[in-house]
Amino acid sequence: MESFWIGLKIGSITLLTLLSMLAIVVLIYNLARYNVFFTIVQEGTAKAILRFGKCRKIVMSYKGHYLDAEWNVKKIDEAPSVEEKLLRKILDWIKKITGGLKWIGIPFINKVHLYRFEWTSYEQVREGEKTIEKPITKEEKDISFILVQDDVYFTFLDKAETKGMIPVDVSLLLTLRVVNPYKALFRIQKWLEATQNRVKPAYRSFTRKKTFEELTEQREAVEDEANSFLKDSQVDNFIKDTYGVELVAVEMVKIDPAGEWGTKFTEEAAKKWSAEKEKERIETLADADVNRMERVYGKITSYGEQGMYIRTVEAIEKTGQGPSNLIIFPFGSIKDIMKGWLGKEKEEDKK
Repeated sequence: MESFWIGLKIGSITLLTLLSMLAIVVLIYNLARYNVFFTIVQEGTAKAILRFGKCRKIVMSYKGHYLDAEWNVKKIDEAPSVEEKLLRKILDWIKKITGGLKWIGIPFINKVHLYRFEWTSYEQVREGEKTIEKPITKEEKDISFILVQDDVYFTFLDKAETKGMIPVDVSLLLTLRVVNPYKALFRIQKWLEATQNRVKPAYRSFTRKKTFEELTEQREAVEDEANSFLKDSQVDNFIKDTYGVELVAVEMVKIDPAGEWGTKFTEEAAKKWSAEKEKERIETLADADVNRMERVYGKITSYGEQGMYIRTVEAIEKTGQGPSNLIIFPFGSIKDIMKGWLGKEKEEDKK
């Protein structure tokens, strides 16, 4: 009987302990949702923790990566020493247990940094029965995180001059990676806008070296040259060192003549399209006529001269059905033609 009560006590204590732990977990989770004492950092993002308005630390969740003393995002495999690499891997393994849960500190003294973020993405949207790609502007007023993994942003370059002085509108996709969250959040007010404003003038300089034909007809080669040009001009290094943002790649998704050139180009393109469609229609009709004639006259010739005479009579009948029933025979009357044919048949029968 005594062992029963001991077992009951142990079971009750265990159950209460588990319930208490569960209650603590639920409490922590709900506190983290509102950034009180704790916060949740999603994979591939980072958050800045402020103390009385000053950045105290950056917390990040990014598998296989860590933040060094200057808040640079580094790969664990590229740690400067074997000891540090081992330590970072152990810490990364511990993070698998806690997940994205991070300690903020005492409320009101410590808080998560919130900021306003506006960007434009290039997405597929449904308009009527068609699916088209178009830029979509988005805005978050109180965003608490910053992406540290690659993301793609749309930017527009209007009336950029080409080598032939033809102004063009260029739609670009910038693949960017934040490599220092502290610099991106606190060294510049709007890191994305600042990055775009640095890339645009450099890309304008590049388009001046290319003709309109080169930009439109050699797209892949031009993109490779543009990325090399941006690296050579040190624009990417400046952005990385100053804003903590790495320019991974620049893709040209659309290029159109601007202003009056754009109107002329559109009109000429429409005329060219209409001419090509008319050419295709005529060629289709011609091919159909050729096929029909080959089938019809192939069958006629299989009957020899008799088939040719019958075809001639049919053609005469159709001609007589028109508005004018006057038919001129340059080779004699129909009667003579038929007589000659019938006479020929009789001669063949006698033989």
